[in-house]
Amino acid sequence: MPRRAIRLKTKAPSPELAQKYFRHWSQGELYQHPEHFPRLASPAFFGNECPLDLEIGCGTGEFLCWLAAQEPEVNFVGVDVFAKALYKGVEEASEMGLENIVFIRAPIQFVYPVLPDNAIRTIYMHYPDPHLRARGQHKIFNSPFLDEVHRVLEPGGTLSLVTDHEALFFEEILPMVEADRRFTPLHEERYLVGYEVALKSRYQKMWEKHEVPPLRLEVKKNG
Repeated sequence: MPRRAIRLKTKAPSPELAQKYFRHWSQGELYQHPEHFPRLASPAFFGNECPLDLEIGCGTGEFLCWLAAQEPEVNFVGVDVFAKALYKGVEEASEMGLENIVFIRAPIQFVYPVLPDNAIRTIYMHYPDPHLRARGQHKIFNSPFLDEVHRVLEPGGTLSLVTDHEALFFEEILPMVEADRRFTPLHEERYLVGYEVALKSRYQKMWEKHEVPPLRLEVKKNG
């Protein structure tokens, strides 16, 4: 389905909340000087060795905050390019009193250099925008993306992909993942239909109003 912007009534977090929950990483600085940024791993972000999960395109953060509340022994990082959406995520995390979550404003493609090898337990990419290329940008999901996913996932780590866009799923995501022998499906079916979780994100609720069931893949890194 075509993506529509969500109007959000929110404001930038206070300096105290921003220090705890929010990072704004400049695309240009990431590109020119990735060495100026901390490694995106639990020791640098949370001061511990707990497992780390990453959501790409986390939006307003409800789903990631819910995950963080369910697994306090796991750390969570959400990356998105829309500041106001991330501000809502910060509000949610603060209201829930979470200690194991951080949001980063940055294009994920420019974050790759600061992601260490074998550092991530699970990567979530749910409801990516299928029309980014029409705005002169590069789609996130492509062969280089799968190369990076394989590099940064720990052995046996998982990649969760969900979309309501059939063309994106059947023409790009499904054939590309199926052809990549570095990953193994976590389900017997070729793909899954529907995504029922205890807390659905703002975006999942929006797309479900169109009565288009989400299509889903879950795979693990071999080795």
